Amino acid sequence: MKRRWIAAMALAGQLFALPAHAWDEFGHQVIARIAWENMSPQARAAAAALLSNAPEGSGLREMFPARGTDAARRRTFFVEASTWPDVVRSDRFPERRSLYHRSNWHYVNFFFEETPQGPRDRPDLRPDTVNVVERLGVLQRWVVDLDRPSAQRATDLAWILHLVGDLHQPLHSVARVTATEPRGDQGGNLFRLDGRSTLHSYWDGAVTRAYPARPGEAEHAHVDRVARALMERHPRSGFTEAQLAQGAYEAWARAGLETAKAQVYDTPRGQEPDAAYREATRATAETAATLAGYRLARLLDRTLAGR
Repeated sequence: MKRRWIAAMALAGQLFALPAHAWDEFGHQVIARIAWENMSPQARAAAAALLSNAPEGSGLREMFPARGTDAARRRTFFVEASTWPDVVRSDRFPERRSLYHRSNWHYVNFFFEETPQGPRDRPDLRPDTVNVVERLGVLQRWVVDLDRPSAQRATDLAWILHLVGDLHQPLHSVARVTATEPRGDQGGNLFRLDGRSTLHSYWDGAVTRAYPARPGEAEHAHVDRVARALMERHPRSGFTEAQLAQGAYEAWARAGLETAKAQVYDTPRGQEPDAAYREATRATAETAATLAGYRLARLLDRTLAGR
C-alpha cells in the first residue's frame, strides 16, 4: 500500500515535469480564480468586457452579480462564467440547451487497453474529429475574430474558461477498452465504484473533497480560500515556461492519458477507493487544477491582451 502511494506521488511529479489533466462546479471556479489572480490587468479588463456582451437568455449574462464593488463583480462574473458550459446542459431549459450545449466539446478519447505487459494504445480506435483539443484551437481564433458578433465571442470565451479546466481532468482524455467495453468506457463513466458514483465523477469531485467548505463559509469565500491554498502549495514559479506554454492542447491531453494509464484505474470496481488511492488522487488533482489555472492565465494574457 505504501509503495503504491509513493509510486503515485512520484508519477505526479514526473507527469507535471512534462508539458501535462472536469471538474465539478467548484473545481472549475477554483481554476478560474487562479487564472484571474495571475492574469494581467489588460487581460482581466478585456475578459470582463467581452463576457458582458453575452446573449440575452443564454444564462451567461445572468451570472453577473448584482452586488459588490465593480472589481469584485467582474472577478466573480469571470469565475462563474467558467461553469456556464455545464449549466446549459440542463433539460429544464430545452431551447437554451439546444442552442448552446455541445457534449463532444468537453473531452477527447485516446483509447488504450490493459495487457499483461502493461497499458497498450489502441490507434485503431480514433477520437472524434470534434473534441476538446480541436475546439480549443478553434475557440482561441474565434474569440479574437472581430468579424464575429461580440455575443458569440462572449460564449467563445466562456467555453475557453471551461475547456482548459476539462482538459486537466485525466478522464477527459481517455477511454479504456475492455472485453465488456470494446468501444471504451467513456472516460470512466462506465466504471462504477460503490453503486452511487463512477470513476469519472470521483475525479470530478477531487478538489471539492480535499477542501470542503467551512461552516457558514460563503461560496465565493470558499473558492478564494482554496485558490490561495493551491497557489501557495504549487506556486507558479515551480513550473517551467515550457509547462506554462499556451495552446499545447494535445500535449496536455496526452499527459492526462498517461496519468490515467498509470494511476487513475488503480482501484477496483464496485467499492469505495481506499486511503492510498484517495491521497494519490488528491495530490494529482490539486496539482492539475493549479496548473490549469496558470495555463489559462497565460493563454488569456497572450490571446486577449497580446502579451
